Order: sequence, then C-alpha cells, then structure tokens
Amino acid sequence: AETIDRRALVTAFSPTLNSIDMRSPFTLGNGKFAFTADVTGLQSFGNVYYAAGFPLETKARWAWHTKPSKAYNLADVDEEYTAYNRKVQFPTRTNTPAAEWLRQNPHDLPLGRIGLLLDGQTIDVKKITNVQQQLDLWNGKLSSRYSLDDKTVFVESAAHASRDAIGFRINSPLTKVQRLSVQFRFPRGYEFAVKNTPDIAWSNDQEHTTSIRSQTKQSILLERKVDDEVFTMAIHWQGEAIVKQ
Repeated sequence: AETIDRRALVTAFSPTLNSIDMRSPFTLGNGKFAFTADVTGLQSFGNVYYAAGFPLETKARWAWHTKPSKAYNLADVDEEYTAYNRKVQFPTRTNTPAAEWLRQNPHDLPLGRIGLLLDGQTIDVKKITNVQQQLDLWNGKLSSRYSLDDKTVFVESAAHASRDAIGFRINSPLTKVQRLSVQFRFPRGYEFAVKNTPDIAWSNDQEHTTSIRSQTKQSILLERKVDDEVFTMAIHWQGEAIVKQ
C-alpha cells in the first residue's frame, strides 16, 4: 500500500476565508484551553459576532466560579410526587430563589477578550478589506492577512500545545506609527439571567477585580478575582510597548 502523506492530507482541508464571515470564526486550542478568533486573528469584533450567533471567547476547563449567596442545596427545590404508590421527592421546582441560584451556579467563566484597536478606538468592521485568513490544521496556527485603513495587517495566532496560553505575531505599518494597539478586557462573567448561550457581562465592575502583581519592561502579571475564582494572567511582549490601565 502507498504511504499516506498525512501532512499533505490534513493541510489540504485547512479552512480558508476570503471575506468576512461572522458565521465562521476559527478556534485555536489544545483540548483544555480555547481561543476563538474573528477575521482579525484576535477578538476585535466580539459584539458583532455575538449578534450573528457566534460568541468570541477565551475558555479553560478549570475556569468556573460560584456567585455568593445563601447555601442552597437540591432539597430546597424538591417537589413531592406519587410513584408506584409511594411518595418521592424530585428537584423540579423552578420558580424560587433557590432554583435560580442552583441553575446558575457553579458557572463557567470566560477568561477575557483580546482585540485590536485603531487609534485607540474600536475598529469599524467595514474598514476590514482584502481578507485572506487560513487555519493551518497541521501546525495549529491561524494566519490572518487583511487591509485596514488602506494598510496591510498580518497576524499569526497560535495556542500552546499543553499550556493555557495564546500567542500573536502582528506585522503592519500601523504599528510603527502607534495607530494599532491591543486591548485586554476582563468580564464579570456571563449574563446569568439568560439560560441559553448568554452574552459576556461587562457591567458590575465592583463585583470583580484585576490587579497588577508585578511588571517589567516586557511583561506584566495580573491577578483576577471573580467570586471564589482567583487566577493569574501573564502578558509578555517583544519590543517597546505602552501599557495603559
């Protein structure tokens, strides 16, 4: 039998975009960590993609949180039924505070959103043209090339094979004149009132904190606290960078 060229076979099916398609974001990850990117190679159009039905999120298997409240248990939502001539209890009550809290907790926690800004402002999706984006299935790398404000932008995005880490290489004339920047946003969590595919909640800033643990010329270590979940996030970069809080 002929030897299978596995790399050529896998590469032949690497998906490609030649225009903005909000129904087709690409996800990078390793089975325990995932980063879903839009056409910019980052998460610059989170609201636009969510409105189209596809959220742009950064997730990890360990990231769960529980909102403080009264210590409820399943017995608080029990109802009595008769089955085979005996009384049994099932946790089926849905219209009580206990039922709402138990439905919502524990809840998975979106780690944050990383996007590009143009001149310090959210990019107008209509300014993205000449799209050439491909997800390299063999190497697990996303290459995104496009025009923004008549300037070429090239972004390479890749997730670490075993760690909860994502990396980017950004090359554009816009970076040389400091018109292009990277924004990190950290949410409270999800909109708890929404049961199916809730949006990320950017309100209630008083209910979560982001603090700087340490900082050097090319890195910053942040500590995030959301309810009972506490974790650190390290951001590294090459070259000079202006960090704004």
